[in-house]
Amino acid sequence: MKVMDLSCLCKNLGKNLFMFLCFTILASPATMVANGQAAVLPAGAATHAPTLENLQHVLANGLDGASVTARFGFGNILMGGWSPQQGWLNVQQLQNDASFHDFRIWGGESCRVFGMHGMVEGNAVISAIHSEHADEFPAARTTVLSFDVHSAAGVISAPSGLLTVLCDWKVQPRGPVLMQPGNRTYQEIIKNYLASRGLHTDSIQLVQLCKIDLEGDGVDEVLICAQNMVREGQGASWVADRPLATGKAIPNSATRGVYSMLLLRKIVAGKVMQLPLHEYIANESTAFPPLLAKLYLFADLNGDGVMEIISGTTSHTDTVYHVFEVRDGEVRHVLSSR
Repeated sequence: MKVMDLSCLCKNLGKNLFMFLCFTILASPATMVANGQAAVLPAGAATHAPTLENLQHVLANGLDGASVTARFGFGNILMGGWSPQQGWLNVQQLQNDASFHDFRIWGGESCRVFGMHGMVEGNAVISAIHSEHADEFPAARTTVLSFDVHSAAGVISAPSGLLTVLCDWKVQPRGPVLMQPGNRTYQEIIKNYLASRGLHTDSIQLVQLCKIDLEGDGVDEVLICAQNMVREGQGASWVADRPLATGKAIPNSATRGVYSMLLLRKIVAGKVMQLPLHEYIANESTAFPPLLAKLYLFADLNGDGVMEIISGTTSHTDTVYHVFEVRDGEVRHVLSSR
């Protein structure tokens, strides 16, 4: 037999074997394709397998076509992903763009769950997106793409204050050091910052203060979350891995002097830069709904070794989660939950 004939035979055998395995997986309602492996769903998890069309597409185009390197959500709300070809992907691109049809979240994929201080669950399974299966999740909101996470410890549902990630690299290569919010040096820094924005006040309340080496260069950045909108314990919490607020803790309007902010202090070319991630400052009374900021955690979401910042802003009606990228001395908003 010629070498070329042998090569074709092996290729055809490989395709036939792959199709056999695919049909075997599709025939089992409790098994899904997850990151190239068969992942068994826990009891009660949604079972929406890739279709035959997906598998034919993989056979026709290869396994490394428009590959999505990472997919992730926060607070059990899908936020998007990252692809080496496209960069950051929002949820509409990830779930609806034909280029990523095989890599969207179907339900049943293996995932890991992280909090501020490390991995919470290393062997979990993500459910189908609730709003895509209204028959199974009739109470699902249509404004966000929510999901559940199933693990041996139980089901994690929204709102969780946790990060769900589908990727292969180390998500948190370095950890934060939490500092006491009563630090007078940083209180003075925020007081001066507010004054530079036209708000002169002695009502300085730091609710979160931490340092972390985001870039792995041996130099720490500092993040400061400050606000005087609500008192902690009155329906709002800045405790790690918890949602910020419940009920009606946040007012629907603001009087003069109210503020909430999340500020990044970073050394750039030997100079300390103050980069606002979120900033709500009421220099006068306003009916515009105030936004209360919270720092949630840090995670490398694109595999470059630099950790992104995950935060949230909460109004009296809703919460939106955000991903910020730090690059070349600047901070850039790259994704949000809506």
